[in-house]
Amino acid sequence: MNKNLRLSLIAIACSLAITACSSDNKGATRYENLVKNKTEEATKQAEEKAKRAQESDTAKKLADLEKKQKELEAELAKKNGNAAVPSVGSDVPKVPNNVITPSTPAKEKDAEEKATEKKESKLAPYVTETPAKTISSGITTSEAKIQLQNGLKNNGIKDDVILLSGATSTNVNKDGFKISDISNSNIGKLDLLVVDGQNIVLYSPEGLKTGRIDETKIIQDMPNGKVSSLPKSNSAYDFEQMRYGYVTVNGQTNLFIQGFMTPNGDQTEAKSPFNYYYERRGNSSTQRLTPMPTDGVFEYHGKAFYGKDNSYEELDTKAYADITNKKVQITLSSNNESKFTFGGIIKDNEFSGTVGDIVTKGAFYGKNAQDIGGLFYNTSESKNGVYGASQDCNWSGCKKPADDFNLKTFNITE
Repeated sequence: MNKNLRLSLIAIACSLAITACSSDNKGATRYENLVKNKTEEATKQAEEKAKRAQESDTAKKLADLEKKQKELEAELAKKNGNAAVPSVGSDVPKVPNNVITPSTPAKEKDAEEKATEKKESKLAPYVTETPAKTISSGITTSEAKIQLQNGLKNNGIKDDVILLSGATSTNVNKDGFKISDISNSNIGKLDLLVVDGQNIVLYSPEGLKTGRIDETKIIQDMPNGKVSSLPKSNSAYDFEQMRYGYVTVNGQTNLFIQGFMTPNGDQTEAKSPFNYYYERRGNSSTQRLTPMPTDGVFEYHGKAFYGKDNSYEELDTKAYADITNKKVQITLSSNNESKFTFGGIIKDNEFSGTVGDIVTKGAFYGKNAQDIGGLFYNTSESKNGVYGASQDCNWSGCKKPADDFNLKTFNITE
């Protein structure tokens, strides 16, 4: 081969080599991208395969568990006389054990009950039961209303002389109470209380002579209880014709209220056999009592006793009597903090009603509805109580609420 031809071939080869080198740089980049994509795809496929394998393994385990559960249930059903046992958590409703269909003989019924008992015994560890709610055995508001209506009565007037009226209230069976009308064997003896046949002196003649020394105190202590106080002075009428409080006899606490009720409007000649002015001097005389007012709102202050099981707390009483709208509102409080409010609807010289869980019955006592008092029962707490209050009066008149105050919107259920 001549020298020129050899040089030409060498030049062509170099040219091809340069072209190839340039082409290889671009091809290498595409190759790298291709390898990267293939690697990512392979990794993703491997992950999905592993996930499917895991899911398959889990499904297999669940299937094995379900199979074992069915085998156990079948074995249990066989032992229990082939009784059908639904799976735990099944939606299949249970047929009550006490239901016997016409096609179920008595013997089969007995076998079903025994099988059910065994089944429940074996399934007990897997069942969570909800404890039954504790239901109070206290009496209802309707029952309390009947007790109060039948126990606290107006004994009326005989020969123009007002008969002593009142009642005692005692807890029974821990969650109930009993109301007993007071005995009229002590007519005219306001300061003698009869409980279970026992005579209890509320105020002795000497006690009447002493009167109320502390004008701010409206409750007096007794050896076995407490009783409402006496008038502030000879010319006052607060708590003159009414007594309320509690006494403990034979280990049983009895709440009580008794007195001479305010006459109704047409009973203008009615007289009380108790005259405080004469009684404190060792004498006796009747006293004509002014009948019930026909309108107006009156304010009362006093005390109350509330509780059960021989444990009673002393509370403050504030009451309003709206004669115009025929309503009474009573609020009991402790340390100036109100505990609850209740009341009644006025009918003649008595009132009764239900507000929330509290049922009450009471009456007006003394001249011109001077005093107010009654018994009540709280069904939500199974506790009973007694309250009494008197108008704050002096020579210039009685304290009254604001002129625009009334109980028109105070809701009471009869």
